[in-house]
Amino acid sequence: MSSAPAQPRHVTIGTAIAATLALAACIATFIGAEAYRLDGRIFPRLVAVVGGLAAAIILFRALLELGRPKAATSAPVQSDLTLSDHLVAYLGPAFYGLMIYVVGFWAASAICLAGLLAFLGERRWLLIGAITVGTLLSIYVIFTFAFSIRMPEGLLLEWWNS
Repeated sequence: MSSAPAQPRHVTIGTAIAATLALAACIATFIGAEAYRLDGRIFPRLVAVVGGLAAAIILFRALLELGRPKAATSAPVQSDLTLSDHLVAYLGPAFYGLMIYVVGFWAASAICLAGLLAFLGERRWLLIGAITVGTLLSIYVIFTFAFSIRMPEGLLLEWWNS
């Protein structure tokens, strides 16, 4: 078993806080799904259980790391992450959620997925388009035909239709 270098204490504390918030959000989602019809509860509860398990595991690992005594000769861990990496990681999901609310799921997902692929370094636009279209087509088939769920349309489409 390989041991990764220990993270700085502030990173581990931040991870524990983020995992705790994620776990609380998953629990709230699981409980909040009770208000849905019986056939509409399955998917949000499944997402809440999987997300809650992942958050609990991350929280447990962070707490274990915090409980370990700090090595006397530990060198600081160098990170290759830039400010833009942190902005995308922390503000990206909020931006995506806002876009879903305003322009709808399909447009927001296409823009954000293609943008994320470009941000991660993919420069072949044909591949970016194929991954984006393939992913959204898969989501459409699964949600429309397997779950009979329509994705959110957004305020602009509602305004346009009114």
